Amino acid sequence: DQEAWNAYVYDRLNPAGDHHEIWQHSGGCRVHLAVTRSTLTHTIASVGFARDAGHLYMSQSDKGSLVFGGDIDGYNSYAQRGNLPLVEEVMSELLAMFPSLARVRLLRSWGGVMDMSMDGSPIITTGPLPGMYLNCGWCYGGFKATPASGFAFAYTIAKDHPHAINAPYTLDRFDRGILIDEKGQGSTPRLH
Repeated sequence: DQEAWNAYVYDRLNPAGDHHEIWQHSGGCRVHLAVTRSTLTHTIASVGFARDAGHLYMSQSDKGSLVFGGDIDGYNSYAQRGNLPLVEEVMSELLAMFPSLARVRLLRSWGGVMDMSMDGSPIITTGPLPGMYLNCGWCYGGFKATPASGFAFAYTIAKDHPHAINAPYTLDRFDRGILIDEKGQGSTPRLH
């Protein structure tokens, strides 16, 4: 049906607010970017790479600064300064994508402890005590920043039992030996 095909290809919802788009830097390196842009203000909320680029993210803060980060240390550490070789690796990935950022000054850096579960998936559930709710173990996945996780956690608190979205993300999955093979882990699962 030609009408259905045209509707599928050309008709798009035009939501007010954040919209996820794929852009290409066609005037330069031709890299594909995953961009979150507000349709109201046209401000860019975040930019990621729509290709295998290792662990790297970049976004713009509310004050206009660039915020970027990447992988975690390959060993257990409670240091608050980060690992310089790893910082350099993440910066080199950033500069490979955006060479024009080579002259940007690094104002400050952060390193710290990340709450990671054994399987790299979050824990969003009721806690072991009445009135206790857990939302932790996020590792470095992007699901924590989505409206779906907020909705699921709000539902869990309001109803005192997990929503279907977060039902697998319970704390007792570790006791039962049912770990989650998280598929929302980015384009380089070998790095997880």
